[in-house]
Amino acid sequence: MKMNKMSVAVMAALSLASVPQAAFAARATSTSVDRDVNDAMRSIGLKVKLINKLGADALGISVTVVGDTATLSGDVEKVASQKLAKQVALSIRGVRKVESQITLKEPTTPSPVVAPTPSRESAIDDAMLELKVRSMLLTAVGANAFKIDVTSVDGVISLRGAPDDRDAARAAIPRVKKIKGVKDVVDLLN
Repeated sequence: MKMNKMSVAVMAALSLASVPQAAFAARATSTSVDRDVNDAMRSIGLKVKLINKLGADALGISVTVVGDTATLSGDVEKVASQKLAKQVALSIRGVRKVESQITLKEPTTPSPVVAPTPSRESAIDDAMLELKVRSMLLTAVGANAFKIDVTSVDGVISLRGAPDDRDAARAAIPRVKKIKGVKDVVDLLN
């Protein structure tokens, strides 16, 4: 196939024209991933604040932050928790709207005061520990943290999943072990 100088110039111009688009697409993807990681970090921060303010009642609340909107769903035992959760969400930097789908649990037995029990305190401790580990993983491995499931039972952290960069995820395990309250880490990463 014979090419003259004009067709080489046209092909070069066409290939160069696609470079900015490819760079823009890579930058847009990177920005999207950064935004997703930022939203996940704010979701974790909101969940931590809810647990600090509402105690065990916050364990029944699921939290998602996307952009300037926080979505809260789940069941709580107290009307005060239902109302306070929205205010706590609005205290998170960047959250301007709250979609609350929190409902009240049907009371099983009337109890004016729910005293903390060892199992409730343990559940709160494990939830806080999971949030700390998730936050650290987001910082250490970025979007790969979305592919890692974190569970805590009595301070023992289990990491499950198939992150794209397993080496980076495994390299974060010593950092997980250093988090206060972590007794052990079970590596179940594929």
